[in-house]
Amino acid sequence: MPVTLKILKSHVFRVCSLILFGVAVAVFAVISVGERQGLMKEHFYLSASFKNITGLQPGAPVNIAGYRIGVVDKIQEGDITILVKLKIEKRAQRGIRIGSTATIKNAGLLGDKFVEIVPGVGDQPVLQNGETIATVNIMPPEEILNCINEISDNLYLSAMSLNVIVKKVENGTGSLGKILNDPRMSTDLDSLLATTTTMIEDIKESKGTIGFLCHNPFLYDNINQGAQRAGMFVASVLEGQGRAGNAVCSSESYRAFTGTLKMIDSTSTQLEKGQGFFGTISKEDNLYNDFAAALSKLDNLISDINKNVQ
Repeated sequence: MPVTLKILKSHVFRVCSLILFGVAVAVFAVISVGERQGLMKEHFYLSASFKNITGLQPGAPVNIAGYRIGVVDKIQEGDITILVKLKIEKRAQRGIRIGSTATIKNAGLLGDKFVEIVPGVGDQPVLQNGETIATVNIMPPEEILNCINEISDNLYLSAMSLNVIVKKVENGTGSLGKILNDPRMSTDLDSLLATTTTMIEDIKESKGTIGFLCHNPFLYDNINQGAQRAGMFVASVLEGQGRAGNAVCSSESYRAFTGTLKMIDSTSTQLEKGQGFFGTISKEDNLYNDFAAALSKLDNLISDINKNVQ
């Protein structure tokens, strides 16, 4: 009997020890998780509005300068933007001021998403609980890769099209290929360059009409005097002097000019509608055909006369 009681006490001790060890492990785990999630610390909340949060999940880290200071608490989708509620440790509040910005980033190229806060200027007020922090929307890496793929596809198609054009030019096909591979083109270009060079030399040496005009001082003086006279004439016209000035500046001339424009507009309208003699001619096919036939007969008559003269 004493042996059995001793064995029973030993089993009870072992079971109690195991239970106490399990409780200790559980408490340690709870404390560790609480420390990691910030459950054991004082917090405050900020709101951030993003246009795209693809991959961001509740519980994602919130970092500042590389240090974790909180987690994403809630995500609420709106009509235009998505509201993200951030749960941040109270001790980090003094570093988050007006002018601070929140950005969604990746842990690596395709890693998990997290929120990175860039502190604002130190002389600005601290953001309080429930306020909204400014955000910076960055194109996600997935969209960047899609854009790169699209650009590479377009570059490939452009390169293929350019390759086809170059081959056509090398083979002398197409308009550009025929022009570049035509030996007459180089000959004509050489001749044109030689002619142009000769012409420029003649102008420099005052040869030819253009060279004489370019180096004739009397011509320059005449042109200068003519320009001055033209300027004086325009000035006098604008001031209403002389017959031309009276015609331009007088109200009677303006009314006459306006009446003439109205008559021209009326005549053009009648022509478009086929009214009047000229309007009927322009719209009547038979008259046009008769006129064309008469011109043809007149051309034949002139040809016969030339033959008889010869």
